Amino acid sequence: MSLKTNLRCSDGPVRHLLLAGDICPTGAAVEAVAAGAGRQIAASFAADFTQADLAIVQWETPLTASPSPIPKSGPNLNCPPSVGRLARDFGADVALLANNHIGDQGPDGVLETMAVLEQFGLKTVGAGADLDAARQPLIVNLDGITAGILNVAEHEFGTAAPGIPGAAPLDPLENLAQIRRLRPQVDFLLMAVHGGHEYNPLPSPRMVKTYRAFAEAGADVVFSCHTHCPEPVEIYNGKPIIYSPGNFYFPKFFNALPTWHLGYLTRIGFDRRGTISLELIPYTFNADAITPLNGSRLDAFDRYLAANAALLDQPDRLERCFAAWSAKRGAEYLKQAMESAAEPTDRNFNTPGAARSFLHLRNTYTCESHHDMLQCFFRLMERGELEKALTELPDLLAGQSPEWL
Repeated sequence: MSLKTNLRCSDGPVRHLLLAGDICPTGAAVEAVAAGAGRQIAASFAADFTQADLAIVQWETPLTASPSPIPKSGPNLNCPPSVGRLARDFGADVALLANNHIGDQGPDGVLETMAVLEQFGLKTVGAGADLDAARQPLIVNLDGITAGILNVAEHEFGTAAPGIPGAAPLDPLENLAQIRRLRPQVDFLLMAVHGGHEYNPLPSPRMVKTYRAFAEAGADVVFSCHTHCPEPVEIYNGKPIIYSPGNFYFPKFFNALPTWHLGYLTRIGFDRRGTISLELIPYTFNADAITPLNGSRLDAFDRYLAANAALLDQPDRLERCFAAWSAKRGAEYLKQAMESAAEPTDRNFNTPGAARSFLHLRNTYTCESHHDMLQCFFRLMERGELEKALTELPDLLAGQSPEWL
């Protein structure tokens, strides 16, 4: 597909939705944002946010003045509450909160983050005071046209449960039922998912099947985040599926691949019958500014996305690419999980120490994308096909650092 696509003609009033990927103002950006530099950082896109009837961002960090890091594998993110103004300064209306970091500072951190963003004028969706609250859709009336948003995340850490604040979980059967329940209540339905394989330029076959099922069930647009790199977009039965737009503003510089700093905004035109147009607006960013791509780099980005999108219609090739990814990353994840899971000497798995020693293994097992990868890895291993799978790896890894970057 091209960066701008008209799907059909409108037969009534049109509204516009703007979708942005992960936002987490880390490091030196904290002071700049707290001082009011947010508008300057995203100045090149001020008109895009202003002209949107509904601007939605993926908010990737807790906002709490009283950090209380939970036991987990991976980093515990947090920013001071003052940083919440960034979403408002960018011009966002809604913050998606179902992600693998919303619970990093415990249940109270989830509730404080929601309260802070709401104080800055944003609506939130995807997190709540308990499982039922987290699963509630957000319905917004846009001058006579209603938009409904569902937001869920894969099972890493910080997932909501009965009586426990956190993120709404990915549960495909329940999520399909949610879509079907919400569909008659709204004119336009967005299904937003946080999940996928970090740094992989392609979605997994499971993700493709799941997101297409969401579209078939009634979602007008399926929007996914988490990979920290841009993945392709497809139009499936007239409905856009955005597999990952990449980070929008996440100024992390250590050990980051070039694609960490690359992404695209998604502008959706819709009416009472669903999506009518789709436009991708590519950019790159650093701590100081988010800058649109133009000229030869914009053309190269268009070709890059189109080449990856073509693989979505080649299931055999997509399976081989995922096998290559799993053969490489599965071995790394398995080694880390086994090394971190020191067996308790008393074999009492109820002790806090035992639980902490198995956190990496727990995440590898319970997160849908990690689980997918290890399932594929073990199948390849038992068939003696790990080396064969790795032959596809050079082409796949080339997508992590395109030459034109």
